[in-house]
Amino acid sequence: MSKIKQTLVIIGDSWGVPNYAPINYINNTIEKIKTLYSDDVEINVTHLGDPSDTHLELLLENEGYNVINFAKNGGTNLETIREAKQYFLVNLTEVDWLIWFHTESLRDRNEILTSPQIKFSIPKLTKDLAILAYQEFTDLISTLKCKTIVIGGQAPIDVDDFDNIVGQIELLIEDWHSEILGIKLPFSHGVCNLDLFDSANCTDSIEEKSKMLDNIDTILKLDCASSEFPDNAHPGKHAHKKLFDKLNYLLTRNNKDA
Repeated sequence: MSKIKQTLVIIGDSWGVPNYAPINYINNTIEKIKTLYSDDVEINVTHLGDPSDTHLELLLENEGYNVINFAKNGGTNLETIREAKQYFLVNLTEVDWLIWFHTESLRDRNEILTSPQIKFSIPKLTKDLAILAYQEFTDLISTLKCKTIVIGGQAPIDVDDFDNIVGQIELLIEDWHSEILGIKLPFSHGVCNLDLFDSANCTDSIEEKSKMLDNIDTILKLDCASSEFPDNAHPGKHAHKKLFDKLNYLLTRNNKDA
């Protein structure tokens, strides 16, 4: 029997977006820089990521899967969970798999920090926002009635709270970021939320904030030093190919119609 195309939904942040610069963008950028400065200026383009067709979404599509992608640059957990849920409440499409590129819960800070007077501790705010995301993710699963893959990407998953709220799923990758680098990274959801450390409403001590900032510094330096992150912030082609191979095996194995 021929393989029936499966429909996959992706949610999350820029780690789920195949937005890496194509070669024409790189060449045009180089020419603009040379025009502004000089023809002999040394151009370093190592920060530009790998081609878009090496990203998981395109690899899945090339394999024959139907992919609907709600992930976005700078996206938050709750934002893309809600957008996907709203879409499928209106568009009654049958979904086989839901793939979540889990990002920093602190990006959803305005869900709790609803006024300038609210005091907060960064670790507690991180946890409380993750719980909100996991609760709404459970609702999305119920809406789609599909199998689920969650990838701790730009920020790791709080496994205890996830297990307590969401429960068992088909695949949970707690910390893909650490797997790619081959080293256990410190737990942090603050890389893109540095302004919270300067807030007068933050109740964490100077010592606590210093430790959290040191952890962020460690993560950023490791990303910049690794060839696995060609733009210093997003996984490149090797990491996405390994992820694709893992997911494709799981999806194929679970496709009863294959």
